[in-house]
Amino acid sequence: MTPHGMLRVDGTRIVADDGPVTLRGFGLGGWNMADAFSFAHCRIREGLATILRRAAR
Repeated sequence: MTPHGMLRVDGTRIVADDGPVTLRGFGLGGWNMADAFSFAHCRIREGLATILRRAAR
């Protein structure tokens, strides 16, 4: 294994000393749900639009 049990990149593959590694998993990261970041992103965009409108006057 590489130092400290770390993986490394070899071209387009992730490998350990004993060969290629396949990382598996899944995320339940709310692909169908609005989260706090989504709302913050909208508020930032609205705020920026307000500032730009005021500056254009």
